[in-house]
Amino acid sequence: MEKASVISVNPGVKTLGELNISQFRIAEFNRNLAVPGHGKNALRDALYLLTGVQARESKNISAKLLSARILLAIAAFAVAIISLTSDAGSAMGWISTVVALSSLSGVLCRISCISAAAAILCTMPLDITSMALAIAPAVIAILGPGRLSGDALIRKTILRAAKSRKEKQSTRELNYRAYFN
Repeated sequence: MEKASVISVNPGVKTLGELNISQFRIAEFNRNLAVPGHGKNALRDALYLLTGVQARESKNISAKLLSARILLAIAAFAVAIISLTSDAGSAMGWISTVVALSSLSGVLCRISCISAAAAILCTMPLDITSMALAIAPAVIAILGPGRLSGDALIRKTILRAAKSRKEKQSTRELNYRAYFN
């Protein structure tokens, strides 16, 4: 009579291969966290930092951001008119005019709102009015202008140009790798 060879499996213990796969996944996750923007999404990350526009935003959120930008522009125009008619705060009037124009068009909205919030906090005395005037552009700067803005058009144009350049470079190569990109 031959001996039967029995393999016992303990479901509570992970196999060596399963442990290595989980360690590889953890290492890959940590590598992605350690170097944000490194690799093929570096251009998108840089454009998001500059413009504040993401492709994942819905049109509903973008419409709300557009209405918030219009309200900010109206308030900035009011501050600009008051500041420019009085001789005391002409610099604040010009800053408010630039913020109003950039928030209406949505071009370089994040940069102008950050500079406006900093200028308001540095030039005006700290009271409730100046804090309210500084918080409104800061909120727009943090949230970004949305998909219904000039920044979104600039972002889309740059990404399309980069994609077409990459496609042209891949078709120039006459090797097997050009078909896999």
